[in-house]
Amino acid sequence: MPTMRRAKHPRSVDDERTFLARLSLAGVIGFFVFLVAVAAALSVGVMALLTFLTSGGMLTDPMTLAVDSFYAILGGEISETFRQVPYSRAIEILLKFLSILLPSLLLGAVVYKMTRPRRRMTIFRQTINLDPDTESLEGTFYIATRLSVYDLQINTYARYYKTHLDDGAPNPYPLKTVQLSQRTIPQPFSFVPTRVAVPARVARSVEDYDALVESTALANGEAPSLLFLVENDRVSRVHVDGESIDPRQGDTCRLSIIVSGVVPEAQFQLIETEGFDLRRDVKIEAAPEFPSEFRPDRKTYVTTNWDAFGEL
Repeated sequence: MPTMRRAKHPRSVDDERTFLARLSLAGVIGFFVFLVAVAAALSVGVMALLTFLTSGGMLTDPMTLAVDSFYAILGGEISETFRQVPYSRAIEILLKFLSILLPSLLLGAVVYKMTRPRRRMTIFRQTINLDPDTESLEGTFYIATRLSVYDLQINTYARYYKTHLDDGAPNPYPLKTVQLSQRTIPQPFSFVPTRVAVPARVARSVEDYDALVESTALANGEAPSLLFLVENDRVSRVHVDGESIDPRQGDTCRLSIIVSGVVPEAQFQLIETEGFDLRRDVKIEAAPEFPSEFRPDRKTYVTTNWDAFGEL
């Protein structure tokens, strides 16, 4: 009978970095305190086991020993009560080693968190607008850093899930991603709203929607890649990549906007993403305007109508 072998793939090669990247600075400090507490508890457990094996007795004051261990890892001195425990010298050496190792790891983690961007460098409006007149789906963001950004790339994708493809057939790929648009801005200005526009068509009735889906132009890719059915000023269906996304059937579709650029002054690459549900986050109206006037004396733009941008 053949033996079952454990699969080698898939595997993750950066779990530690992923954990640290997703942890806040306060979380890093809290995790350090947790590690110190665990190490102190383990040292007391080892001392209890050694005491039982050597003399058959129990520790007289484990709580005091735990506090001593915690204090020793933070660089404090060992008390006389601690030194009376069997093999305490070996445990003391281990705690001294941890008192060097753990703070070093904490310092490295704090430096990593402090030197990488701690907040988003692009700020998006929380809704996107579907304008039937201009036949476009529009989102807005601005760069929220005074550092100069170059070669700004804006890519948009539709990520959709179709329930009818999730039937257990080989390679059904019920979750797919297709590219919608791409734009490059050589040197954008910070704090100036930038519009992201994706071609889209709007149908106001099921009949018009079905006719557009079946049209030759749409099938040949000559029409916009996104088609919306709007009923009662709400999106009820989305057609993309030859698939009709119907939320009533359990389908979902999201717009992903990926912004990337180079920041030479800080020697790093800006890469950020924002996602919108193409049913819940869409308003059927023209996107607000953000008039921006360039001031040559200050070499900057002054933007008005910020109230329409929305809350942070």
